[in-house]
Amino acid sequence: MKVLLVSDPSADKSGAALDVHVGNGSDPDDWAGLAHFLEHMLFLGTRKYPEPGEYQSFISAHGGSNNAYTSFDHTNYYFSIASDYLEPALDRFSQFFIAPLLESTYVERERSIIQSEYQSLKKNEFRRLWDTEKTWLNPEHPSSRFSVGSLETLADREGMTVRDKLVQFHETYYSANLMALAVVGREPLDQLQEWVTGKFSAVNNRGTKLPRHEQPYFNQDLIPARIDAIPEKEYYGLSFTFPIPSTYDEYESKPLGYISHLLGHEGPGSLLEVLKQRGWAESLKAGPGFVDRVQGSFTVSIDLTREGLGQIDRIGDLLFQTVNLIREEGIEKWRFDEQVRLGQIAFRYAQEPGPGRLAQSLASRLHRYPPNDVLRGPYVMEYYDPGRVRELLGYLIPENVNIRIVAPGLETDRASTHYDVDYRLSRIDPDTVRRWKQVARNPDLALPGRNLFIPGRLELLGAVEESPIPQRIDNYHGIELWHQYDSEFGDPRANLYVNLMSPATYRSPADRIMTEMYVRFVIDQLSDIVYDAYLAGLNYELFSHYRGITLKISGFEEPQGELLRSVLEALAAPQFEPRRLEIIRHSVERELKNIFLEPPANQAIHEIYRILMVPYWTEEERLEALQQVDVAKLEDFISRFYRDIRVVMLSHGDVDPETSLERSEMVAELLPANEPGQPVPRIGLRKLDEGVPWLRTIGIDHSDAALSAYFQGQNNSREERAHMALLVQILRPRFYNSIRTVNEVGYLVFSGSLDIERWPGLFLAAQSSTHSPDEILDLYEEFLFETAGYLEEMSGQEFDRIRKGLITRILRKPQKLADRTSVLWQEIDLEEYDFDTRKKLADRVESLTLDDIRSFYRSRVLDSSARLFVQSTGTALEGSISEGFVPVGSASSLDRVVR
Repeated sequence: MKVLLVSDPSADKSGAALDVHVGNGSDPDDWAGLAHFLEHMLFLGTRKYPEPGEYQSFISAHGGSNNAYTSFDHTNYYFSIASDYLEPALDRFSQFFIAPLLESTYVERERSIIQSEYQSLKKNEFRRLWDTEKTWLNPEHPSSRFSVGSLETLADREGMTVRDKLVQFHETYYSANLMALAVVGREPLDQLQEWVTGKFSAVNNRGTKLPRHEQPYFNQDLIPARIDAIPEKEYYGLSFTFPIPSTYDEYESKPLGYISHLLGHEGPGSLLEVLKQRGWAESLKAGPGFVDRVQGSFTVSIDLTREGLGQIDRIGDLLFQTVNLIREEGIEKWRFDEQVRLGQIAFRYAQEPGPGRLAQSLASRLHRYPPNDVLRGPYVMEYYDPGRVRELLGYLIPENVNIRIVAPGLETDRASTHYDVDYRLSRIDPDTVRRWKQVARNPDLALPGRNLFIPGRLELLGAVEESPIPQRIDNYHGIELWHQYDSEFGDPRANLYVNLMSPATYRSPADRIMTEMYVRFVIDQLSDIVYDAYLAGLNYELFSHYRGITLKISGFEEPQGELLRSVLEALAAPQFEPRRLEIIRHSVERELKNIFLEPPANQAIHEIYRILMVPYWTEEERLEALQQVDVAKLEDFISRFYRDIRVVMLSHGDVDPETSLERSEMVAELLPANEPGQPVPRIGLRKLDEGVPWLRTIGIDHSDAALSAYFQGQNNSREERAHMALLVQILRPRFYNSIRTVNEVGYLVFSGSLDIERWPGLFLAAQSSTHSPDEILDLYEEFLFETAGYLEEMSGQEFDRIRKGLITRILRKPQKLADRTSVLWQEIDLEEYDFDTRKKLADRVESLTLDDIRSFYRSRVLDSSARLFVQSTGTALEGSISEGFVPVGSASSLDRVVR
């Protein structure tokens, strides 16, 4: 077994991951989904820890999280946990790979969960479209198979049960030589090594050979092929996929990365920029698709506009003109050197995720890179290989392409095997291939120039006084500026947040939708300008919300001023071109309509917000207002938006106060704001009356049923929030185990906090293909009743353990500068200028007793009627909730609003 240990003495959280270099590509014939099924089963008990869900409960109780995934050639298990509990967590984790029980009882139950997961994925757009693409793959290649699993594919066979097959698969492939383990902890390396050796040495090494799939990936007889497919949601897309040789081991030269950079560039003269100028596309991505040690693919994916759907041949012209341009003029050493420099900067100042995610990534990388390159492998580019770049470009030709077109209303002639997608498979017309082979040079296309956003200063400022909390600096224009120099993370990054708050954004559905349209226009206007900044590690976000518009700029500090100026100039002078208005209008319309195609469980939770938030302009109201938007109304809106505006800023990181002040002055100079406005009111919350359980029924065109339950806190005090947070910490793993594992309601089962403007609440949610809402409700009530008994019998030691886990989660140290900036920004937004909200909440949790939680549970959950249920009955099930509930006909039937 390959093992990588990471020691970080300052870590308050630890993590681990084990990656088995086998996935669904090794499913046995006629047992589709077996690898995925085994992944599920390992969570349901081991010889040493036989209780199903014990592992998850232990992780959750100590402030951690866990998950796993199965891909074509990897199965990856990972967790994070409070650092004090890494050793016992590793003990539980190791047993997955030593002695899983795979008990028959739970095999039967979890097979139903797999079926439920499969049913829920039938509406997943990626899965659906991938199901159509499998028809142009070689049927002998494992990628062409179904990989999720179902009751049918995982059924017992004559002479062989599925449990027997699971045991056989585990004994064959879960071999130490195919495993890689990464552990991140605060202990010294010697201690981590001792733990790992003691706990994982018992994993069998059967010397299983790494699976290698030599069959051609694509069906060579079909190339060049075309698929026309109907999406579940309204979507327009076009992709070009090319079979290519494997580049799996070429990480030190990254020839595909070089090509992806040039084809996927978004700057002036790029393929995307030209497509957008013609009104044919909204976005574009280019890069590797399938890649293993034998072969691979390269894909250019384009999100089309409606107009673009009618221009497929011309879009192909532009793509192959761009490929030709790269082949003729784009293979240059300076371009490679620039990517080398960007890679070096990204590696030197890499912002790693939390310990669980870091371990997950490292465990997977151990299979691909030599030990010395596990950390730098994704970033390094050392060898310029123009010949290999040219060779790979030779595969990006019209006679070697498969294209997929996705849009409503296309002509189809069949349905896909596992996801029932209407599609058609045909050959690309020979005339089209000839046309694309003969394209001439296009003067509108250009290769990217040198990146002027690459930072020059990569050292900390150093001689700047640090403050433990942000300090307010007022400029002459009334902007509320907060500044904090912070060098703790040791890199020259900074984050700049600008909140433009105006009452004009929430007065009506029309104002809400015009705020969003305004933001979309600015983002669209900036797309070709800011792409180089993005490549150089400088990012920006611009988004609307109920109180206004927020701009966030993050990354290396030195070039931030230029990016800020570009964004502010676009905000001050948006280009409301009528043709782009229609494209953006359609994009927003599509997104609003697609909300109603989300999984029923998601919609049942979303409905709680729709009912309780004041104001909440519904999707229907916004869709109606969207149709009335024109250029004149947008221009009038912007005038109203800046008429009464309040600006709040935070500048945090490796930035001095003088620079922060200069940037606030730039905001005041470039934005058309008048005198500072009054504070903008916050969102209100509809208060649920005691004694009245509320019910909303929503109609969703989906076979599954769903039920969400919401229990509202009595107030928004810190004490109430502490009680609710600890109750959620106790309930979450038990609810999942009860509803999903024991009662087999379905795959989508979750619970947690549902806070609206700091007003605490608890939610439960489940989606099911087998249980109607009334049956789910019965199981909820059974769970809640059993939980009362569980709390009565809970020991003080167990309570202390769970409470400590929550405190660890609340007080967890930021992993990177952006995490700390986000916490500070929340405090400023809430006007908590002592910047100690988390500590105060943790102190309040620390003071809670088991009797406090027992009493709180009875009053806020068991005996409280301040609860709201949202049900969707499902088109394939009978039974619903009605008796004993007051229907919520409209949000106005709840007329008590608090803020």
